[in-house]
Amino acid sequence: MKLGLVLDVVQEKDNYIFAHEVIPFLRYALPRIEVYVVQPEDYKNINGTMPVYHLNDKLRKDINPLELDGIYFGHLGQAMDQQDTSLTNTLPDLCKLFEQLKPYRAEGLTLLNRPETMLNFVSKRYILDMAKETDIPFIESEEVKSLDHLLELSQRQELMLVKPFISERSNGTIVLNGKSKEELRKHYETYCGKKIKVEGESPLFTEVKSQQGLIAQPYCPDFVKIGEVKIGIMGGEITLSRIHQLEESTLDIPIVAAGRKDAIVKLSRYTPTSQEAELAMRVYEIVNKQFPIYNLRVDLANGKVSEIEALNPCFLTDSDVFSDEEITQHHERLLKGFGQY
Repeated sequence: MKLGLVLDVVQEKDNYIFAHEVIPFLRYALPRIEVYVVQPEDYKNINGTMPVYHLNDKLRKDINPLELDGIYFGHLGQAMDQQDTSLTNTLPDLCKLFEQLKPYRAEGLTLLNRPETMLNFVSKRYILDMAKETDIPFIESEEVKSLDHLLELSQRQELMLVKPFISERSNGTIVLNGKSKEELRKHYETYCGKKIKVEGESPLFTEVKSQQGLIAQPYCPDFVKIGEVKIGIMGGEITLSRIHQLEESTLDIPIVAAGRKDAIVKLSRYTPTSQEAELAMRVYEIVNKQFPIYNLRVDLANGKVSEIEALNPCFLTDSDVFSDEEITQHHERLLKGFGQY
């Protein structure tokens, strides 16, 4: 099998450095298959061939994308100390990569997940849409409609937070209560102001960028006490699950735990309750009806859906958390997707 793997990398001389979360997959894959690293910024060099880094023999080369059995995007955007690998910054190149690969998809190249599915879940607007159109219990949320609305939210008795529709690792997430009017005005203008099209920007990215804005949610103390459950699903089957719990926190850290270096998060293997498993599978089935998907992660907080991750649903499959057998079965299930999808 020849697998294209879209990754953020740091190149130091002849060595490529990857995010820590990618290492367990590479440890599994390299003895079994050929792995070709694809970088989003190389979209500009696709013209009959595509530049890749053949990880097995550590060589840069150009190949026809149709030589690959598929291209996987699920590890893109994972945190690295050496550089900013946020998907928000990668999206412009990623959208152009999708556009450049479109002719090859028409000839049978499998992308997992499908670009249209991945991009639909870049913006958290799906939370509002699915809460309205389905019976899935999401964390209570509302769109910030205006600066006056944001100011009103900050005056409520309950603690409120806002986060950008398009962001990750809690970048741009703030607790509203106690913020000055000027602070809130700047925050509103940053995420809800006029979207300026940059020269050379792809139409696909322009469409994605238009979905930016702010979503408001009540602060949930159970996030601190209980933690957030993350359930991985591949091809309609729950594979691995884990729970993220904070060991230390202050008022504002719990809501931005994933992206804060001063928040200490404990990662543990987790067996979902029957209710959690049933809810996660309902989410998968509803998503799959509208946007065909193979690999999905459903995050739950206090029995409600906090996030659906379709763009980079993979999480750390570390042997400190999961058994070797569980990790192997998880990765085997992933590779089977290229034969089914």
